Amino acid sequence: APRLEPEATIAAAAAGGETAGPAVAGSSGELVLDIERTAPQFTVSSKIDPSIAAFDPALAALIAQAAKTEIDAFTAQAIADEKIAAEEAATQGGENWFRAYELQIDHKVTAGTPDIISIEKDVYYDTGGAHPNTAMAGAIYTRTSPDPVSLDAIFADKEAFREAVIAGLIEEKIKRGWEASERDMVAGEVRDLLTDAQPNAEPFTMVSNIVLEPSDVPGKFGGITVLYSPYDVGAYAEGPYTVTVPSEALQPMLSASWKDLFAGKPVVNREQ
Repeated sequence: APRLEPEATIAAAAAGGETAGPAVAGSSGELVLDIERTAPQFTVSSKIDPSIAAFDPALAALIAQAAKTEIDAFTAQAIADEKIAAEEAATQGGENWFRAYELQIDHKVTAGTPDIISIEKDVYYDTGGAHPNTAMAGAIYTRTSPDPVSLDAIFADKEAFREAVIAGLIEEKIKRGWEASERDMVAGEVRDLLTDAQPNAEPFTMVSNIVLEPSDVPGKFGGITVLYSPYDVGAYAEGPYTVTVPSEALQPMLSASWKDLFAGKPVVNREQ
């Protein structure tokens, strides 16, 4: 796509078509949590759970800026593609292939305490291809740092966590329609995917795909969920996968400072 002046182009295209949702006061002024833009070329939105701003306005501001950057790039691309499609239709004939693009970004809290918060990011986007796409990400934060909590801080035994997630993902795949007789094949495929050499192993080396789950015991976490977007560990038709390791299974794996934070059974409210 041609290089653009995103801010000027987007402002011109979306004139009269942008609305802002709830806002909170931040150290550098008002922090807008929700944004919606509409134009002939696109419909985009970003929503941030107000609980994030209540927990840490600075963290909410970082998330809001990152979401705005994504929206700006997406809308600039939509404008560029619409122009290209119109020029191709005019010079080559045929139908204009462009259809208005759509992007939705949603940040929500999955669980939290006064000092710890877990945030899931869900993305829906459609650029007129064979089907829309979705993506999930997640991270755990403390009030003391804008950076996600490291797995080294949470786990004393990360390899045991890996094995628990592998076992859970195998079971989830069997539930999706694989035959029980194909378990060995599925298990081999999952293990191949979740090695350190593969990008799908990211939850075991980084922290961008894990969230905490609430518990049926007040004030505790009930488990940790690993999020896999479509294509991460299977064909698009399989959809996303989420693997929750409950607190009881987590206890032997956790570091001393995290053990007391988990108890009871996870209360998972997530549609797949």
